[in-house]
Amino acid sequence: MAGTVDRKKLAAWRQRLERFARSGLSVSRFCATEGVSVASFYRWRKELAAAEPSEGQPASGAEAGQAFAPVTLVAASTLVVELPGGTRLQVPAGNVGLVRAAIAELAAADARWSTGGASC
Repeated sequence: MAGTVDRKKLAAWRQRLERFARSGLSVSRFCATEGVSVASFYRWRKELAAAEPSEGQPASGAEAGQAFAPVTLVAASTLVVELPGGTRLQVPAGNVGLVRAAIAELAAADARWSTGGASC
């Protein structure tokens, strides 16, 4: 938000948006009840959402002062590796042996490519 933020106003809008989420009312009816404009409601909702990471979404590694962010593989997910040259590899993440083999092959191919050898 541009300029100085009034902490009381910020806290009031956070509470207001929480009340709205629990209210079950339409935006226009809720705003009429609260005595605020619909435009203000949407502006504050957008600005507060942009200012705070969403729930369950950790800050990026750079924001946290880390070189890498931790990764958790979920058994039903797919590991996708996209290389700068456009190569895309998809491996079921639940198969750790296959993931390790794929990474080893990619590393070997990358080493061959960077020394002028055959491509994969």
